[in-house]
Amino acid sequence: SSEIKLIKGAGVDLSKFKFFKKKNAKTVLLPARVIKEKGIEEFINAAVSLNKKFPDWRFIVAGALDYEKQSKLNANTIKNLNKNNIVKFLGYVKSMDKLYKKTSIVCLPSYREGFSRTLQEAAASGIPIVTTNVVGCKDSIIPNFTGLLCRPKNSKSLEKKLEILILDRKKRIFFGLNGRKLAEKEFELSKVLKNNLDIYDNLIKNIK
Repeated sequence: SSEIKLIKGAGVDLSKFKFFKKKNAKTVLLPARVIKEKGIEEFINAAVSLNKKFPDWRFIVAGALDYEKQSKLNANTIKNLNKNNIVKFLGYVKSMDKLYKKTSIVCLPSYREGFSRTLQEAAASGIPIVTTNVVGCKDSIIPNFTGLLCRPKNSKSLEKKLEILILDRKKRIFFGLNGRKLAEKEFELSKVLKNNLDIYDNLIKNIK
């Protein structure tokens, strides 16, 4: 166990995903492929409910719609879930850094992750996060410091956590600042690459 080393994800280019102050953005973004296990259904249900309280807020999903997987959501399923077209589906977005500039909250209600790249990018961009208390998601934030955790597969729990951040601009700013610091400390690309290379160097030395 003394030889185990945890590397948190593949790293993020902090020169591309820059910290910036959000002005008047009122957008909740789910950056993920449109498949069931990313929590798309829970996100839509939470958005429909929150829209009644906060009609000036926008709810967006950015991710491939035609991803070839059995759990993908087809157009009819999305239409039935997405009452009154409250959630906007952008499809695949190449320049996510530009989209983050218009985002107030990043939400990833996934059922599980390896180690979420999008949550690392959100942290680097200074955006507060709401994600699920599951492997790969909970490890990407510091609960109640860079983001909030909700229960997986539970739209009411997700709605409650999103509402906390929607109502509290100061908390959004606080979480965003802390997220950037976390990214600089643990997610910065050159540090992650160095950690990987150090492991290989040690293995080579041991072989010799």
